[in-house]
Amino acid sequence: MDKRTWKSLTTAADTVAAEIVAGRLREEGVAVDIRTDTALLGEARLCRLYVAAEQLRRAEDIISRSGFTDAELDALALSHAPPRE
Repeated sequence: MDKRTWKSLTTAADTVAAEIVAGRLREEGVAVDIRTDTALLGEARLCRLYVAAEQLRRAEDIISRSGFTDAELDALALSHAPPRE
């Protein structure tokens, strides 16, 4: 079991948004845990993102920076595209 102390960072409206934010943080070396308390299945559910307590300020800085670049948005949009035949 993970012995880290986790701190609440932010809330996302759905699992896709939560995974995008979590992915950005993980790229920067921040440990992220996504939690939900709803029984809804699928993508449309409220998610809370937690980070390791010692990384909270860093995580806040990362998500407060300017938005995604066009290249990042293109990569995210294409990452779930169906395979080409």
